[in-house]
Amino acid sequence: MYKQRFDEVGKLVITYGVVDDKYNIQYKASATGLTSIIYSNPLIQTSRGNISEEGLKPNYYLYQHGPERINEAFFDWVDKTLHCRQKEELEQSYSLIDGSQDQLSFMFQFMFLDPLDRMQIPITNGRRLKVYDYHYVDEEILYTREGELKAIHIAKFNYEDQERIDLWLSEKYGYLPIKISITQDDLSVIVQEIITLKAIKNE
Repeated sequence: MYKQRFDEVGKLVITYGVVDDKYNIQYKASATGLTSIIYSNPLIQTSRGNISEEGLKPNYYLYQHGPERINEAFFDWVDKTLHCRQKEELEQSYSLIDGSQDQLSFMFQFMFLDPLDRMQIPITNGRRLKVYDYHYVDEEILYTREGELKAIHIAKFNYEDQERIDLWLSEKYGYLPIKISITQDDLSVIVQEIITLKAIKNE
C-alpha cells in the first residue's frame, strides 16, 4: 500500500496490488477541510492489466471525478485498438501502439524499465491517446517520514497542451514515484508527496 497526503487540502491513497502476472492500481484523492466544500467528490482512478517482460500492460483504465466526469479506456491488444469512452459521448477508437500506458499505470512503469532509457511513451487519459515526451530534470534528495530519499526527477508533457506530470522516482524503492506534481490544462497544480509506504504480502 502506498499512501500520500495533501497537507491541509486533502489526502491520497494509492494501492498497488499484484497477483501472479496481473496488477491492479487503485487511486483515490479526497479533499478535506474547507476544500471539501468546493471539491466534494473524490477523484478516482483505476488501472488493471497484466505484467509482461516490458512491464505493465493495461487492459482497463477508469478516471472518475464525480458522477458527470467519467472516462474509460479499453485496451484490445489482439486487435491493436484502444477504445475510449466518456459519459454520454460516442466511443472513440485509436490504433494501439506497443508500450501504451494509461495515466495511472505510466507512473509505475518505471519500476520495470530504466526511466532514462526511452524518452517517449504513448499515454491515454480515457479521452484520447497521445505520445508524450518525458525528460530528465535532475537528481534530488527528498526529506520524508521514511527518511532522506534520493530521487530522479523526470517530467512528462506534450507541447500541444498545458498538461504536465512531474515525477520523483526513488532509487531505493526501485523507481517507485514518491512525489507527483500534476499541472492541469487550466495551469492549476496539485503536488502529492509520500507520507508512508506499507507492503502487504498475501498469504
